[in-house]
Amino acid sequence: VGVSSLGGAHLQLGKDLINHAKELDIFKNKAFIIGGAIPDDDIVKLKDMGFGAIFTSGATREEIESTIDRLIESKGR
Repeated sequence: VGVSSLGGAHLQLGKDLINHAKELDIFKNKAFIIGGAIPDDDIVKLKDMGFGAIFTSGATREEIESTIDRLIESKGR
C-alpha cells in the first residue's frame, strides 16, 4: 500500500492508515510505503509506525522499485 503526502500531514495520515490496517487485520501481510515532502526527523517516526519504506524527494525510480520488490518478497509473495 503506497501513499503520497505533500501537504505536511504525513504523520497523522500515516498513523490513521496503519491503525486502520491493523484494525482490519491486514497490516501483517501487506507492505506499507509513504513518500512526499517528509522531513528527516519524521522518517524514524513513520518507520516506528510500521511503514516499510519512506521516500523523500529525490528518490530514484530504481530505488523505489527495488525497495518495493524487497518489501513484497519479505511478505512472502
